[in-house]
Amino acid sequence: QTGVFDIEEVNQMNWEVWQGVIETTDVRITCNECNDNEDCNLNGECKRDGSCDCSKDIDGRTFLGPHCEVILKDNCRTIIGERYNESYSVIDIDWLGSGQVWEAYNRPIYKYNLGSGNPSFDGTDDLLLLMYSGSRWFGLHFIDGAGVNIFTEEYRESTTYAIKNYHAFWDEVY
Repeated sequence: QTGVFDIEEVNQMNWEVWQGVIETTDVRITCNECNDNEDCNLNGECKRDGSCDCSKDIDGRTFLGPHCEVILKDNCRTIIGERYNESYSVIDIDWLGSGQVWEAYNRPIYKYNLGSGNPSFDGTDDLLLLMYSGSRWFGLHFIDGAGVNIFTEEYRESTTYAIKNYHAFWDEVY
């Protein structure tokens, strides 16, 4: 221990300072693909294209993530806010496939349930979503019907692209 903050004032007897260089190393980058069901954490099937088809509704659990590593239990499909007792439910999109959950950063996206909780929220034409940004949860509020169409077949391609390519840094929601 020492009581000083300047390295030059420290007693030199028992101290060693490393002055070396980190050697170069080889780095291997591989695709984020599966080769067999083990790469899907045994929670889904590895498809021929190298992606995992995660299991849905197995003993009250749905698996999410590129390697089926996140478990969404049935009792977590609806969450209740602490302040207004409002409720949010997981969004199941029919055109994403049977039982497919809309997700970002391997977490489900939740939609505000109309008529629950906060009376200052006019939910008739508004849409409120809870999304995970990789480090925190945040609300995404579409007003005056701006978000109503994102679940329609007409916006299927653009909505799917936006969610699959969402990144917290680019949208500055970190």
